[in-house]
Amino acid sequence: MQLDAMLILGRLFDMGIYISSLFILLFSGFSIADCDRGHAEVEGVGSSKIILSSWNCDVRAWGDISYQRPGSSMSLYSTSNPKVSQGLRVFVSPVQDGISQDKKTLRVQRLVVGDLYLEDGSKKETESNYCDVIDMTTGCVSKSFPASSCSGHWVGGKWKLFSGDDREEAGFGLATESPRRILDEVGRVVGREGKASAIADGLYMGVESYLACYPPDNKNVVDLNDIAFYLAEGGDNYNSLKIYRALEKIAPSRVVLKINIADVLWGVGEKESARAYYREYAAAMIRSGMKDGIPSRVDMRIHDDE
Repeated sequence: MQLDAMLILGRLFDMGIYISSLFILLFSGFSIADCDRGHAEVEGVGSSKIILSSWNCDVRAWGDISYQRPGSSMSLYSTSNPKVSQGLRVFVSPVQDGISQDKKTLRVQRLVVGDLYLEDGSKKETESNYCDVIDMTTGCVSKSFPASSCSGHWVGGKWKLFSGDDREEAGFGLATESPRRILDEVGRVVGREGKASAIADGLYMGVESYLACYPPDNKNVVDLNDIAFYLAEGGDNYNSLKIYRALEKIAPSRVVLKINIADVLWGVGEKESARAYYREYAAAMIRSGMKDGIPSRVDMRIHDDE
């Protein structure tokens, strides 16, 4: 089904028009009461496409969004297990005419729903809205603006906001930060969970999309390794392992990576696979003359029969 969306503007505030948290998409051939949307697609440059599924009738948006191009596919906005993500749910709706004329850029409305815990122990549902920019050549979510920035259209290759003079968008969006910048900010945060949470804020688009923004190479392998380490320290083995696997492809002989992967695999219960990495790590340390630097847990886990 080819997407034919219409953006419905909602709440009006005293200081101008603000986009409602419910961006309703209408499709030709569907009534608004029909919640069985199946899936939708947005085509981009070079046979790339965004595929949307898991339509949620309550928020009128999709819960699953993936990016595909010839030879590759990845999930966008993917989260870890509910315990780590603290119940946050992400929904996405493409903006009407949000694909640029050259089909290299797509605008989408992102709705994040979660629970806010109050001092009396009760909780209430909260939601936050954003206008994200997806690079259709790579799948990188390259920038995030306030939700009101989705109220616009493409004119001559530039995004113009709906207003009397079609003014250009101001540069107040949050650009996807480099691994080094994320680590600089995390350095000011105290505690394992706090550091992991701060990193998760920087990787809001999902690990696969973030790695499309900053592909692993010899210049950022250390920083990406540290990001994955902090995620694992905070309990997010799911996303940590994704980064480690990407690093393994470009630096398979990196010794510290072997023990990091082993620790994460051990943490998720894949003990046989973990033991193999622990053995490789121990052998590499011995070859380098650093046997005394091997943590005691390595030998214990290699010989753990459970």
